[in-house]
Amino acid sequence: MTIKQENISSFSVPARLLPVQKQKLPRVELDICRRLHDARKKLGLTAADCAHQIGVPRTTLVNYEMGKTPIRADVALQFCREFLVSEEWLATGRYDALKRLAAQKGIPETSDLEQMPELFFRQCVDLHSEVGNRGLPSRSLYSEAFPNCLAPIYERLAGEFFYFPRVVLCDNDNPQILQRFIQVTLARWLLLLGNEAVRRKFVPGRVRREYIRALFEVADLIFLRFMGQPTPGVQMPHLEWLRVLVRDPNVPLGTMQTQIASADHFLADTVSAPAQAASGKRDKAENIGENNLKEKSLKSTKLRVTPDLASLLERLNQATAARGQKMALAQTLGVPPARVSEWLSGKKEPGGAVTLRLLDWVEEWERQQQESPGRSNRPEPEAQRKRQTK
Repeated sequence: MTIKQENISSFSVPARLLPVQKQKLPRVELDICRRLHDARKKLGLTAADCAHQIGVPRTTLVNYEMGKTPIRADVALQFCREFLVSEEWLATGRYDALKRLAAQKGIPETSDLEQMPELFFRQCVDLHSEVGNRGLPSRSLYSEAFPNCLAPIYERLAGEFFYFPRVVLCDNDNPQILQRFIQVTLARWLLLLGNEAVRRKFVPGRVRREYIRALFEVADLIFLRFMGQPTPGVQMPHLEWLRVLVRDPNVPLGTMQTQIASADHFLADTVSAPAQAASGKRDKAENIGENNLKEKSLKSTKLRVTPDLASLLERLNQATAARGQKMALAQTLGVPPARVSEWLSGKKEPGGAVTLRLLDWVEEWERQQQESPGRSNRPEPEAQRKRQTK
């Protein structure tokens, strides 16, 4: 018996029985999906934790990372905001805008280039809060939204907030985003300070250490006030440098600046209790008392009057023009009249603490002149004012 063989190649399956072949995403979408996955891994996040913090199901995030689904703009911007990732990098994989801004700010391309990508990677400007529900169609793709409307906004905000990432904080934000913001910002500042120290041939470790001291002094002061506690009296003399900064926007601070400007070095060497705890072991040369700091600020091989000090001396000379005013100023400061004459003539430069007292004195004199024009006597001592009010 002969068996009839069918031509198998001509056999066809009905179309409804064939599996649907899903179209592969364009290359630009796949690249964004890959960068999302790489960023999550670099930040040490699990898929479940990451999905929870940006408010999407884990399966949705996995589909994004595997390139099965293109990433929506709102999800991408939320991811960048939550984890402080550059919106430009996630969209393009490059840092074109940031490199242009760095050049504009005088940061040379040769400076710590191996660390610059890490710095740029965290340059989030919070386009999620900037754009919000305005300007972007619902469910628009990130691959289209960034080049079409978000790129110029990113470059503008990155220029305004170049030295730290930008996040518009809300009352209901996860505390973790606050911690990330502080961590990323501090790391950036330390990197830029170290880079500048190398460029100017200073020891980067010393510059970073001085910065941390100053930062902790200010942070401790603010924390105590938020807690409703006064600043310990022993710390107050060590905070005079902060008062100087508030009064004079051009005063130098730190070894890297004071050695260039020949300014009062007590600003760089000021240390208080919380800053000591942060700085660790201190060598003998840095353990300088307040008296030594004042003497150090007075000693210089080549003293010169800075423009700001020159303005103060001009005001002081006007205030002490009347007879007896120099003697009154000397008595207020507790110094010989000859020392006052040396300061007013510019032969010697007063230390930082003395400069503040001189400024207080002349401001009080000017205030009295405004209240009583033509009055030439010195600011009244506190004891005298008390006797007059009785």
